[in-house]
Amino acid sequence: MAESTRNHTNGVRPMEDVMKEISGAVGRERTDTKGQTLGIKDYRWQFDQISARMNQAIYNDQFDQIHDSCLETIAVLVEILARTKPTK
Repeated sequence: MAESTRNHTNGVRPMEDVMKEISGAVGRERTDTKGQTLGIKDYRWQFDQISARMNQAIYNDQFDQIHDSCLETIAVLVEILARTKPTK
């Protein structure tokens, strides 16, 4: 069973605002890795590292770190998704 944690803010932000943040995080990821040839396994390694930080921040209720590491985790997952093709 998941541990309970308190919410940092009252309510949930609109999806449009969250998607803008995700888009910015993906843009930063692509800028940071410009010129590098990273494959899915490279991104998987990054995912493991960043998501471990995210999990630790969640466990410790470190809200600023939760937010930042969550965005980084999502950006890496988007890069993995962008390098795969739908099977349909």
